[in-house]
This record gives sequence, C-alpha cells and structure tokens, in this order.
Amino acid sequence: MKSNWNKEGYEYDSHVICVCLGTGFPHGVAHSRRIHMVGKAVIEEGLRFSVLHIGGSPTDINKKSRGIYDGIEYEYIPAKLSRSKNPIWRKILYLWGIILSIFRIYAIRAKEKRICVYNWTGGAFLSIAFTFALRIIRVPSVQEVNEWWPGRMEWFKKFIGLCISQGTITISHTIHHRLNTLCSKYSISNERIRIPVLTEIGAWKLPQGSEKIQKIDSPYVLWCGDIKGYMRDIRFMIQAISHVINEGYKCKLVLIGSKSESVERVVEEYINELGLEKDSIHMTGYITDDDLKVFMWFSSALLLPLWNDDRSQCRFPTKLGEYLSSEKPVITCDVGDLRDFLINEESAFIYHPGNYIDFAEKICAVLQNPKAAISVGKNGKEKASKYLAYQNYSKSLSQFFVSISA
Repeated sequence: MKSNWNKEGYEYDSHVICVCLGTGFPHGVAHSRRIHMVGKAVIEEGLRFSVLHIGGSPTDINKKSRGIYDGIEYEYIPAKLSRSKNPIWRKILYLWGIILSIFRIYAIRAKEKRICVYNWTGGAFLSIAFTFALRIIRVPSVQEVNEWWPGRMEWFKKFIGLCISQGTITISHTIHHRLNTLCSKYSISNERIRIPVLTEIGAWKLPQGSEKIQKIDSPYVLWCGDIKGYMRDIRFMIQAISHVINEGYKCKLVLIGSKSESVERVVEEYINELGLEKDSIHMTGYITDDDLKVFMWFSSALLLPLWNDDRSQCRFPTKLGEYLSSEKPVITCDVGDLRDFLINEESAFIYHPGNYIDFAEKICAVLQNPKAAISVGKNGKEKASKYLAYQNYSKSLSQFFVSISA
C-alpha cells in the first residue's frame, strides 16, 4: 500500500473498509449518504476508504458493480446489482456476501499495514457473526449506532455490539450517553465518538439548466424518505396539508422516495378519507439526486416531522443536512440534538411535536411570507455550515479510525 499523507504532512497508512448490506452505493437509502460523507471526511485527511456492498441495490440508478465515486472505491459482493424480491433468497445472498467479504478483508489484511472495518451490516445475527469472524482474523471493527428502537432487546443488542467491536460512531448525544453508561457500568473497552449528520455545503447546486424547469405548476412542500417505513409521518403530513388547503392556501405535498402499489393504495385511501383531491399529494418514487435537487429548489419548504418519543430523541435524520444545505426553509421540531442549533423562525420553523395543526400553521406562515421564509432558509444553511459540514469532522474521524486500525 502506498503511504497516504494528510494535509498537515503526517502519514496515515490506514485503510477503512466499509461493509454494508443492501443500502445501495453510491446511490441508495439514507445510510448510503452517511457512508459517503464519512468516507469523504476521512479521505480529506489522507486515509483510504472503500466500500464492500453486500447484496443488490434497492434502486436501478446504480449501474456499475464496482468503481470509484468521489474518491471512494466500491464493489458489490456478489457482483450483482439487481436485488432479489424473494426475502429468503435475499438473506441467502447476504450470508454468501458476508462470507466472501471476510475472505476479501483477510486478503487485504495480508497486504496492508493497518486496516479497520466500518460495519454497516445491522444489529442482528449476521452482524454479530460477521464481527466475531473479524475478531478471529484479527481485524478491528467500528459499528455505527444511529437508531434506538423501544424495548429491552435494543439495550441487549447494543451491549453485544459494544462488547465485540473495538469502536462505535454514534449520531446523537442521547445514544452516546447511553452507550457511555453501558461501557461504564459493565467495564466495556470500546472507543466512542459522536459524529452528527454530515453534509457537503459547497456541493449543493442545481444541475445545469434545471433552474428553468419547474416540476410542479403550483406551490408545494416536500418530504423525502422511505415512504413505507414512515407511514405515521406520511399520515401526519397529509393531515397537515388538508388543514392548509382548508385554510384557503393553494399547496400540494410532494413525497419523494421508493413506493409500492400497496403504499399507494394506503395513501390514496387516506386522501379519500380526508376528502382531499387526489392531485393534492404527489408521489414521485425513487429519483436521481439531480432530480431531487430540482424538486427541493422549487419547493416552498422542506418537511421533517419528528415525535416526542424515544426514537425521535435518539435520531438525527440524515436528510436534515441536505435540507439545510439547499437554503430552503425547513419545518421540523426541537427534539433531540436539533434543539442544540435550530431556532424557531430564525434557522427553521419549529412546531410542537405531534400537533398537525401547529405543523400546518408553519406551512401557512411560509406561504404567507416568502421573504421571511427565504431568510430562515439562508440562516439554516449557515447553521449547517457551522455544525454539520463534513470538513469540520475530518480530523477527529480520521484520528478515531487510525487509533482503532491494526
């Protein structure tokens, strides 16, 4: 391996290998964006960062089974981009991919001085087995913890993860505190670092010529994510847009993300239940990053509903970085880490968690006073530049990975 040098002249001969399951790379779900930004951050300091993607891509936008994207080497294992619709066959492929990746990492380990695995294989049996296999071949691993589901089993899974890995990246203060408590209580040796949602502020720009293309011919607010996985949020936003329309405002709700026929039926039934026109809600399906930027650019506001529950307290939604970078006003609530840097009507529009009428009134405020909304959007981008720019975490992340690599 060639020596890597960071911008300050210190040698970093460490290779971080990210292993992920079915997220899609370079394009995919929110996890794909997180992996991309962490990779960018450590490459900035001279480390090598590569991705071994197990299983097919959830979107057909990815066209190559191996390549280099933004300085990040990636490869699909097995080398198959299509994703099986059969869940049993998909799990078999995941298991086969795990086995292949262990052999691949072992081969890399024999050639390179210092490596570390950045583990994105989840918190279930496959991940535990994979991490144990890494210990057998003496390859250190770092887990990512960015969710905390309700129930005692979640605490047990996190405990196991801490015991068998050498390091942990947490996304929120709440999760970080809980893992610190576990490590202290049970004397677990595990290095931990909190890294919030990361974004690339300077890279946010419209594709050439797209500023002349408006996708929808009326004012709209936008949400993006996994529609099936966030049906509670979807219902909440449809309720809110119904209230906005009943208040006399012309506005649509655009939902961007993967969908299915069953999801469309559920959404359509709820639209009918509320007496809304069918075209009040527009679902695009999964689209390219360029198309997403166009939709965001012409929107009146970007929506990020959260709840006053444990899961929201622990989360730090990946989409927030992209939202704020776009300079569009964001409507969300001060739950968890968001309260640390977002201020109502200054850098975001903050509503009371779970109150769809308050949420709707924030949408009305944006539609009623576009100039004030633009100012909030600009301030939001400044906050993102200060708190979420990936460059701000390049050095600490790189030092973290280097300290664990062996």
